[in-house]
Amino acid sequence: MKKIDFSKKMTYRNALLLPFQITPFYTILLLLHDLIRLAFAPLSVWATAHFIDKTIAVFTAGEALTGVLPSLILMLALRLYQYIANPIVILIKKRCEQKNWM
Repeated sequence: MKKIDFSKKMTYRNALLLPFQITPFYTILLLLHDLIRLAFAPLSVWATAHFIDKTIAVFTAGEALTGVLPSLILMLALRLYQYIANPIVILIKKRCEQKNWM
């Protein structure tokens, strides 16, 4: 880890890069988690709409029930990720606090 010189004037660029200098691995993990969470809303809407469309098609047009499975699996995977990731993110934030960063 590079020694940080706090006697110099802090620029916006240095302030943004500071977390990457202090805890690079945890900062990247938190950034990836936030990007994945950002995609949750559109994916959830798409999966729900696709599930409803396919379910209606199964009952009205007699399509195969297997058309419902991809959207159902995606919805379950999103919920499972939230269930698993939230405690991990809490653990990562605690680890960063131990390094006196957050």
